[in-house]
Amino acid sequence: NLQRAIIVFTKALTILRQPGLEPDLAQTLHNLGKAYQTQAELGTESQSNLEMAIAHYREALAIATPELSPADYLKFASHLGDLGFEQGWWDIALEGYEQGIKALETIQFWRDKSPGEIQHSHIYQSAVRACIELHQYGKAVELVERSKSRNLVELLENKHLYPKGNIPS
Repeated sequence: NLQRAIIVFTKALTILRQPGLEPDLAQTLHNLGKAYQTQAELGTESQSNLEMAIAHYREALAIATPELSPADYLKFASHLGDLGFEQGWWDIALEGYEQGIKALETIQFWRDKSPGEIQHSHIYQSAVRACIELHQYGKAVELVERSKSRNLVELLENKHLYPKGNIPS
């Protein structure tokens, strides 16, 4: 069934590569990447399927933007980061997680909902681990600080803690 899904998604890409269909194109690219990743996890041509998954996740992220569809962008970025993390490919993991953090921060900026409600809290932790594995300690510290700041903002915005936004000075 995965091979059939890959064939169908690939055929759909030819139709979706038209102006105005970018959201559907990005979602189909992501689905195709997920199918390749699943096929690799089942042991079928693991290396080449993982490479195809990464290529499709990257293309989906190139088409989608955190501003136009932050939840989808977050999902796409998280899957790229998680794939890299699971394989120990730290540069790919960090690439995905950094893009996911952009989406989280966009969601926090543009919506009344805080990103904590989106259930992707592992992104900061995993990005920090990738930075440490890549010996990028300064970037790791920066991500820790951004995560702490985001958590503080979420706490201050908590409607149960401070009803009607009456945050003490």
